[in-house]
Amino acid sequence: MVAITDTSGSINPISSATAAAWLDTVWSGNSGASQPVANGFNERLQTAYAKHNNRVNVVYVDGHAAASLPSALTWGQFYGVFSPGVSLPVSPGQAVGSVRSDASISSPAYDTIHWSTTQE
Repeated sequence: MVAITDTSGSINPISSATAAAWLDTVWSGNSGASQPVANGFNERLQTAYAKHNNRVNVVYVDGHAAASLPSALTWGQFYGVFSPGVSLPVSPGQAVGSVRSDASISSPAYDTIHWSTTQE
């Protein structure tokens, strides 16, 4: 299960809610392989600023860390649900109504995209 990962975005949700730097059920309901690259939510992780070899650093709850392609991560790793095909809730009113535990959080095509080249 993912504990901490690289993210991009503002730490002030009042000034820029779509670019906030946390991963929550609003993020999961508005990002992913079926959502556009530059919608403000894929920018948080999937196309994060300054990825290393197209990978993001991930720290897992068991204490180990690994650099991972965003497309190799699944929604279940963020929700702590490892059974395949489980429907996971997102915040009401989001672009999608739920995400599947075994679905990738990103498209492989997004792995090479960095939402910005400007240092945060």
